[in-house]
Amino acid sequence: MDYKTRIKIIKGSRTIKELANILGIPATTLHTYLNGREPSVSFVNRVNEKLNVNPDWLITGRALFLRAQCSPTTIQS
Repeated sequence: MDYKTRIKIIKGSRTIKELANILGIPATTLHTYLNGREPSVSFVNRVNEKLNVNPDWLITGRALFLRAQCSPTTIQS
């Protein structure tokens, strides 16, 4: 699974605009990550801070999903 797929898991049923608002980033930035651009360190940090997603999981897929492990479906807000 690549980071685009992991971002889609984080996005869940939210729109790009909704997730971008939660993260405090432009929707166009999130859209570029979903279309293949590698996420920036600041993006990874925001996802970690705002949604409690483990940065190692987002980058590599080899760590626990959340810092306090839950299933991906529990971060739907």
